[in-house]
Amino acid sequence: MAKSQAEWMAEALAEMQKAQWPPQKWCQTIDDREDYQWVLTHNYKAQVAMWNAAHPAPNPTPPTPVVVPESQYVIFCANNPEAAFGAPKKYRIALSADPAYSANLPSIISMLRAKGYAAIAGWCDCRTEGGTPATAGKAFVAQHGLDYFIGQAESAAEFDNALSAGAKVVVGNLTALRSDQAKLIEKGVVSLIQEDYWNEGWARADSPLISAYCAGIYATSLWDPTIAQYQSAGRWRDGDGLFHAASVKDWQSLP
Repeated sequence: MAKSQAEWMAEALAEMQKAQWPPQKWCQTIDDREDYQWVLTHNYKAQVAMWNAAHPAPNPTPPTPVVVPESQYVIFCANNPEAAFGAPKKYRIALSADPAYSANLPSIISMLRAKGYAAIAGWCDCRTEGGTPATAGKAFVAQHGLDYFIGQAESAAEFDNALSAGAKVVVGNLTALRSDQAKLIEKGVVSLIQEDYWNEGWARADSPLISAYCAGIYATSLWDPTIAQYQSAGRWRDGDGLFHAASVKDWQSLP
């Protein structure tokens, strides 16, 4: 790890305290003696440390993970998944594995396929207690012949459960994850769709680890925003999606 400015300053002071000659005599000796090994002196080491303190190395830019297509343009469904028929065909439709939303799924999936959407995924909350664990989400994908599985990562526990079932894409909150989990996203082991629940009063997270955002399009006690309102507020970028389809009032605003 690189030294801090304070550490370089402390080193400069320590080296200069060891020096026997004032700067003028040290410089004059360099001029007078060709054999003088000035690079080994405490005066020189103090100057190097002072230079490093005054000219710190820039922080390295963290690598940006490769964005996988499966993490972009995702429309998440809960109740009434047929509402997703309003989305443009380039979007990927993620159906909930929660049994509460299972009515008419086979026919809905058939219609989604017929309409030619980019992909149909299955997703679940990855909660082992009081929810739908990742294994059930994977089984849901297999049962209905869907294209891939999306796990949830609103907590570190959900992230772990999603990856235990082999999820390559998760939707959740980067700020809730551990550093080792963020490292897996950085390495490209899994891609993160960041929840941007402005409707819940959330600040918009910002990180190169975020593949896409998922706008909260549903009513809360605060308000009931539209896609257009997210866009006009600068909270929409190419590749973003939303949760959830049944609450969308302006499909025509999707790019």
